[in-house]
Amino acid sequence: MSDAAASLDPNSLFFENNWVLRGHFESDIHYYKISYIHLLDVSTIADWCTMINHIDVQILMSERQQYMVHDKPIAALSLFKHPVLPEWEDKSNHNGYTLSFRGTMEPSKISLVWRDLTCDLVREGLEDYFLGIQMSKKWFRRTLTCKIDVWLSSTANLAHAHSLLRGITELQFTNVPRHM
Repeated sequence: MSDAAASLDPNSLFFENNWVLRGHFESDIHYYKISYIHLLDVSTIADWCTMINHIDVQILMSERQQYMVHDKPIAALSLFKHPVLPEWEDKSNHNGYTLSFRGTMEPSKISLVWRDLTCDLVREGLEDYFLGIQMSKKWFRRTLTCKIDVWLSSTANLAHAHSLLRGITELQFTNVPRHM
């Protein structure tokens, strides 16, 4: 390793955009605005490494374990470009798109998908129309499944977005229409 590379401080390596990691509680539609909580600002490589190393999405997706914040279980995580909120009502999300995957995965695969998708988001490896990602656990006929939603702006090229996601995750995402 060169001396220059060895002396780089990950706290000084900023991403082009700032990102916000949020934890989501179980909610009903009437209280959605207060159903998520700010967990971490992700604006440097060091911040992203902190997120990956200290938040284990396998626990999030576990039947028996869970993260608790203010004595409430976290049901989902989201990482969105600042200042976009993880709500369809946010002006950046109006007339946008959601690409969604829902299925079962091995715990190690869940971690890899989260790591790879969030890495490509924050390092601007994806197009600018990628606004965020949300990962949650869902029950379907007594089976715990993983749901991944990728949020795109109204300027998104859906065919290209699908291609990019397949290249990263090998998962098949489906379009979810948004009506605003």
